[in-house]
Amino acid sequence: MTANRRHGPGSMSPSSNRTPRRRILVVEDDALQARLLCRILERLEYEAVGPAGSIEDALSYARVAPIDGGVLDINVREQSSLPVAEVLRERKIPFLFLTGYGSGEIPAGLGRVVRLAKPVEPYRLGTALASFFRDS
Repeated sequence: MTANRRHGPGSMSPSSNRTPRRRILVVEDDALQARLLCRILERLEYEAVGPAGSIEDALSYARVAPIDGGVLDINVREQSSLPVAEVLRERKIPFLFLTGYGSGEIPAGLGRVVRLAKPVEPYRLGTALASFFRDS
């Protein structure tokens, strides 16, 4: 992980009088895609955490960061993000897969997890994330 990240695994965002934004972990190894995804999240009024460009960084965030949801690329630097998905599931943090791969990459136990294709349409991402928080 780089030292200049604004929101590291254990950090908190500055306090404000506004309602705190939901914090969404971004796991994406392509720098351009990661920046675009973070911008989309900000426009949707979420706070992007990361982005994590490696599974090691993603696991660090997933294990300890104060996050409310996750957007995970399936294949990060030739490694599967499924270990990250398992940590999020153990913490009862909702997540979705954002990937250019087919659903065959997702094991049966995670088959009900939302999968959005790249490039993601902001409306579809917003709708999927909103469904995480409808009842809270």
